[in-house]
Amino acid sequence: MSTIIIGAGPAGLAIAGQLAFHNIPFTVLEASDYIGFSWRNHYDRLHLHTVKEYSALPHFPYPANFSTYISRLQFVDYLERYAERFSIKPLFNQSVTKIHKASGGTWTVNTQTDTFSADRVIIATGYNRVPFRPELPGQRNFRGIIWHSHEYRNGAPFRDENVLVVGMGNTGAELALDLLDYGAKSFISIRRSINIIRRDTFGRPAQRTAILLSKFPAWFCDLVSG
Repeated sequence: MSTIIIGAGPAGLAIAGQLAFHNIPFTVLEASDYIGFSWRNHYDRLHLHTVKEYSALPHFPYPANFSTYISRLQFVDYLERYAERFSIKPLFNQSVTKIHKASGGTWTVNTQTDTFSADRVIIATGYNRVPFRPELPGQRNFRGIIWHSHEYRNGAPFRDENVLVVGMGNTGAELALDLLDYGAKSFISIRRSINIIRRDTFGRPAQRTAILLSKFPAWFCDLVSG
């Protein structure tokens, strides 16, 4: 059976790698000119917040000389190596405009320039492909700069400025730290109280410790982590 994979980011490449490993034919369609396009355009400071041994794509570990927490540029390099390892050759500049089921149960995928057919279609365009920009009360009267994290590269434009970061997920927390490093005064707004744990304790990543503790009873985990 043939498969069309839409998107040549981490998810699309992981699926393609699995299919290649099992000698199942596939075609990868990518709207941009590059593998891992979004990762090439994320903010400079970005690192994976999970350790590398638990973050690799199927059947291909990270190189031994890569850092424990993979940087953005290392990850882009890894995606390129992954595609080469499994002979994944996406068709670039293929922006999908329509997907519909054809007669006989096959699928037809239309792009701006071509038409493809396959037995299966997998959409791997990414969870955060389209930025969410809420409209807040009074926002249109605000005279300062409002950026979405999608547009942020580094804190250089905000040196000596007061900056409010809305949200304290992995991205919000990292941007607030990056702003401080660039000489800005950053504040974080969060909706409700949150739990914060150290990424590393005595040089040991919290993720490795959590995986080890998951084998023990809950009361023991609470005692150790408390």
